[in-house]
Amino acid sequence: MDNTITYKSPTIAGFTAYAQHSFDVNSKDDWGDAKLHAENKASANRYTALGGTYKNGPLDLVLTADWYNWSNNYQKASPNVKVDDGYAVTLGGSYDFQVVKAYVGAQYFDHMLHKSNTNPKGGADGYATVGAGIDGPFNGYGLMAGVSAPLLGGTGMLAVGYTDTEASNKQDGVKTESTRWGASVGYDYPFSKRTNVYAVAGYYQDRIDNYAGAKGDDRKPSTTAAVIGVRHKF
Repeated sequence: MDNTITYKSPTIAGFTAYAQHSFDVNSKDDWGDAKLHAENKASANRYTALGGTYKNGPLDLVLTADWYNWSNNYQKASPNVKVDDGYAVTLGGSYDFQVVKAYVGAQYFDHMLHKSNTNPKGGADGYATVGAGIDGPFNGYGLMAGVSAPLLGGTGMLAVGYTDTEASNKQDGVKTESTRWGASVGYDYPFSKRTNVYAVAGYYQDRIDNYAGAKGDDRKPSTTAAVIGVRHKF
């Protein structure tokens, strides 16, 4: 994020603490005009976070709490949509069983804002994204679990996840709600200490009820993605 200061504590008995604050998370957002946007003022999106990590042998844990003080320009642009400050709490960890390494994570979020994807011609094509069809802030939670293990000289990976969201405010008397579950597999193979090839494939299924506040407009978009690439470390 832009305009950020960060503090990291010494590591004591495996614990490390972090604190962070941004006076303006994006100095070139929709309200970059000096008349509508000023660093560390109500017109800027501001961010504060506290976090901690713990490491003890094969165990790694992380806990973070994020607070977003949204720009008052959101409220001015949509006076009928209540925009409160947003926050998120995230807990995650991993444990290395030597042969298999397991990962888990969970997050709760409240009054978070999002923007849909936009294609190059300007048309919206982002209704498959989490929180799709929600005009304004949304609440929800997400869960994930995964494993990685040595495979054919490289590393194989598998992960599954689930997210449940709903609009913080009603639109035309109803709330838009959406869920997503997904699964992905991946493989990473090192050619040398500095060069590796990787491949990932995933499938995601959404369910959106009352899309854009329209009662009864329910949708079930899905997404399939595949990526392959080569990484070289200089």
